[in-house]
Amino acid sequence: MAGECVIRGTDLKELDEEGLWELINDHRHRISLGVRPCMLIPYLRQARVLSELDEDEILSCHNLHNRSMRTSYMLDLLRTQGRNGGVALLESLMIHYPCLYTQVTGQKPSTEPSKFSGLIKYSELTEYLVRAVTGMQKELQEARNEAGRQGGRCTALQAEMDLMTEAEEKSRRFSLENEHMRRQLAAANRELTKLKDERCDLYVRHTAAIEEKSAVNIRSRDLTLQVYQLQTELQKAQAETDYQKRRSLKCASPAETQQLREELSALRRDIMMVEKFSPAHEDILAQDLAEARDGRMELAEQLRSYRDENERLLREKEESLDQKEQLALQVKQLTLDCDMFKEKSSVIQGQMRELQDERDQAYASRDEAQAQISRSLADKDTLRSQIVELQERLFSCQGARTPTTVCLYSADSGGSWDSLGSSSEDSSGTPPRPPLRRTTALDPTDYPFFNPESEDGPPCSIRSLTAQPPGPESLRRREGSYTQRAAQKQLKSAPRWTTLCFSQTNSRRRRRVGGVLPGATGQTAYESLLQRPRAVRPLRDSFYVRVNMAIPRGPGGPLAVACNDILHVTNTCPPGGKSTWEASHVHPSQLVDLQGGTIPNYYRAQRLLIRAIEYMSFQTKTGGKVTAVPIPHLIR
Repeated sequence: MAGECVIRGTDLKELDEEGLWELINDHRHRISLGVRPCMLIPYLRQARVLSELDEDEILSCHNLHNRSMRTSYMLDLLRTQGRNGGVALLESLMIHYPCLYTQVTGQKPSTEPSKFSGLIKYSELTEYLVRAVTGMQKELQEARNEAGRQGGRCTALQAEMDLMTEAEEKSRRFSLENEHMRRQLAAANRELTKLKDERCDLYVRHTAAIEEKSAVNIRSRDLTLQVYQLQTELQKAQAETDYQKRRSLKCASPAETQQLREELSALRRDIMMVEKFSPAHEDILAQDLAEARDGRMELAEQLRSYRDENERLLREKEESLDQKEQLALQVKQLTLDCDMFKEKSSVIQGQMRELQDERDQAYASRDEAQAQISRSLADKDTLRSQIVELQERLFSCQGARTPTTVCLYSADSGGSWDSLGSSSEDSSGTPPRPPLRRTTALDPTDYPFFNPESEDGPPCSIRSLTAQPPGPESLRRREGSYTQRAAQKQLKSAPRWTTLCFSQTNSRRRRRVGGVLPGATGQTAYESLLQRPRAVRPLRDSFYVRVNMAIPRGPGGPLAVACNDILHVTNTCPPGGKSTWEASHVHPSQLVDLQGGTIPNYYRAQRLLIRAIEYMSFQTKTGGKVTAVPIPHLIR
């Protein structure tokens, strides 16, 4: 069984007060650190080991600064209550802190009634366990919501991490581009250095050309001076020749004439030599001068182009320096951004690890709550089976005192709602039946063909503890297996059926569920079912019910329902209807009303159920087999 525990030490019931408190004091530090007093105080109050004044003092005292001090003070107050205080403390730990209970006592926690000391009444204990399970479900839902929020936060953080990764990739690309531009700038600097060297060479060549030009000019001036001197000498020689001619004409002797002729010939030869030398030399000098002028112009053009290129390179250098400064600033900013993103990434990863730890803790708490719920449901089924056995014994004793006969009705003997209404009016003269009592449903473990292994499964069964009505899928999840089990059973006596109804329901206050278990075969049990309970007044109210019997659509237009359907009753006192309720089907996944109509009220539904039970009892006793009526689909 889910609630069965394995004892690994001495039974706590055998310990006296000193031994019990010695066991608690050995683990006092662990209890003080791991227990919240607000969770244990309701059980301790219900066990009457703490008073309201003690609760206020524990939770509101200003001298108790933290939770450990409050827990320690609560242990001191429980110590004054003796053995009852220690037992109540361990029972509250078993309910709310099962792991700590195992560490303290060395035993596995259990919610079986035999494991409790009896400080709390059985009904109060059951109610407290139901409230504890409901609180655990709420905490589990809150943990799931928190896990959803943390998951959304993780998704946002993951998106932010993707953005930071993209920014880091962009920063890396910028770094590569910056490195490429740096290499280009270094190449441009090398080219600029080469151009500067070439410009220096051109300056040297230009200076050499200017010096050569100066030398050529000096030489040209010297040659011009020599030509001028030669021309002057020529003029002097011509003048002297003319003079000698004239003199020779005046006094000419053959010897002098011959001498003059020889001198004249020599002069002519000299003049011819001078005349032949000067034009060629002048042409050479003129050609050299023209070439020097052309070279000077070319050098001037080259110098101008070099100056322009130098200015352009200077401008490009300034632009490159500006770009270099901008890129250096961008690199610095990107470096700072990368460092900031790395810090954010580390912080986000730390937060994600914390969220994962919280998620794992939430999952562990959820599994623990589900296990606790499963154990509570198993204990609940055990208690139901015990109650049913006791009621069977009671009905058997009553039947043995006043033996009566059973009236059997066939399926065709007037199963309409109108006939049931008239029968209810005819039975109004019978003595009033006792008021309905709060009972539990029938446990399937009462049947001999019940297999405990079929119940081992996840806690998602048809026993829903949430406020919303479950859907048809969850309601009929075990319908097939139940049909197979029911087909194997041979009814040996009158069948036992369970009818759940809502009496005097108030939506703003608590709901009271009443049960009728006709387990006897005598006429008294059936007549007690047919009697109208006293002090029951129909109220115009709204509530939800689960149908335990299939009803087809009749000629008067009532609502067709199937077994295990969830209906929303909207009016229990419709105008003109004395034995009907107004109800509608419920959406399987939302609290939305669907098709509406009328259904029989509580008393008419009881009579329909009794008629079906009598018919099935008749079929079982006469034929020995139930083959014509699909019981699991018609009645629950």
